[in-house]
Amino acid sequence: MTIAIPVYGGFMEWSADGTAWATIKGAKTLIIPEVSQDYKERTSLDSEDYFKEWGKGLKDGGELTLETYYTPANYDAAEVKEALAEPVQFRATLAPAVDQAAGDTFVFKGFVTLAIMPEDVNGDVMLNIKVRTTGGMTRTRG
Repeated sequence: MTIAIPVYGGFMEWSADGTAWATIKGAKTLIIPEVSQDYKERTSLDSEDYFKEWGKGLKDGGELTLETYYTPANYDAAEVKEALAEPVQFRATLAPAVDQAAGDTFVFKGFVTLAIMPEDVNGDVMLNIKVRTTGGMTRTRG
C-alpha cells in the first residue's frame, strides 16, 4: 500500500540570495513547477514514410500561484520581493515520508507579482503571490 505525503506539514520559503531563507507565513499551498517540454519539428525531405520527425526544445517551469492569507506583514515582505530586479529563490519542503527524517526539497527561481483576491462577506482576505519561474529546478531527497 502506498502511503501518501500530505501537504500539511510542508512549508514554503523564499530568499533573495539563496543563503538566508524565510518562511512564507500563512501559505495555504505548496508550489512546485510543472515543467513543460517544447519539441521542434525536424521533418525534412529525407524523412521516411511521410512521418514528421521531432527533437527536444526548451523547457519551461511555467507560472505558479502561492495562496497566502493577507496580513500587512505578508504584503510588505512580498512587495519587497516584487521590487527585486533579480528573480527570487523559492524552496518548497514536503512533509517527510514515513522512512525519512526530513522531507524532500524543491528549489527554483521566479519573478513575483501580487494579487489580493476578491472574497465574499464570510471569507478571509487572501494574498496570491504569483511566480513566473525562470531557469531550472533542483530536488533534494530528504
